[in-house]
Amino acid sequence: AQPRTTARHVAPRPAMDLEGTLWDSPWKVPLAKCPVTLVLLTVTATSNGFLRWRKLTPLVFTASYARVIRDRGYWRIFSACIMHDDMMRLLLCLLALWGLRDLEALMGSWEFLKNVLLLLLLTNAIYLGGIHAVRDSPLIARRGLQQWHYMGLSGVLVGLVSIQVNDPYYNEESYVAIFSLFKVPVDFACGVFAFIIQFIPLTPCFINVFCGLVGGYALTLGLFDWVTPYFTFCIIQWCILLVLVSDGFPPQLETEEIVQQRIAEEIFAVEARSRSGRDSLGADSSASPDSLSSEPIRSARD
Repeated sequence: AQPRTTARHVAPRPAMDLEGTLWDSPWKVPLAKCPVTLVLLTVTATSNGFLRWRKLTPLVFTASYARVIRDRGYWRIFSACIMHDDMMRLLLCLLALWGLRDLEALMGSWEFLKNVLLLLLLTNAIYLGGIHAVRDSPLIARRGLQQWHYMGLSGVLVGLVSIQVNDPYYNEESYVAIFSLFKVPVDFACGVFAFIIQFIPLTPCFINVFCGLVGGYALTLGLFDWVTPYFTFCIIQWCILLVLVSDGFPPQLETEEIVQQRIAEEIFAVEARSRSGRDSLGADSSASPDSLSSEPIRSARD
């Protein structure tokens, strides 16, 4: 019997006349063949536009280890993927997502949706799992990485580009178009894309880009080829249930000044607790034997 293989590697390449689409007329595309791309574009653009129109801040939708794991705000895994606090990064992400519409047309909408969901979950799992593994390290506490907020679609887009340039099933050309604006050689496409989306905007996103590269290569190696359209539908249901059981959903929309003030108060409270803990430990270590025997020692938590 023939060994079971996935449809991604046995199905013939779809017969599509896409030659020159991204180079000659970058805005002409069969829209019926990329519904997932259109939905992501619409949701991302309208949600960010609404917040800026009402002068509200997207910081209430950000994700961090403290907010997602400690505060059980699992819905932030998905909201942080849509929201952007940097207009330049938002524009680059929209252009990059539009440039990947032919990838959806080639692999199919279900396969494209599966890759988007898996990359979204993988990038968050890699980062949150890494922070959780070393959460007791002094470096993590000193740098405040548990409270480090992140948002944006950069990790998912970098993963999709790595699939496009590394999987020969989807790429049979020597050049790849990125951001729907220009073409670069396949060997340099992923590096050029990661460099632009990392250093052009005002706020860097090195961790998101790194997690996206790892997730993209994992999908390219076929580690998740066992995920069928049925499992993709199940993943969507599990994501909906994860949002419903989360705490703090839906969030209260606030202005940027109020959120920045709250973040400053949280940082001040953490620093105050750290200073009080050090002071109490110093007082306990400098106490005399008589005082230690006469009254109980106060712990750092007290």
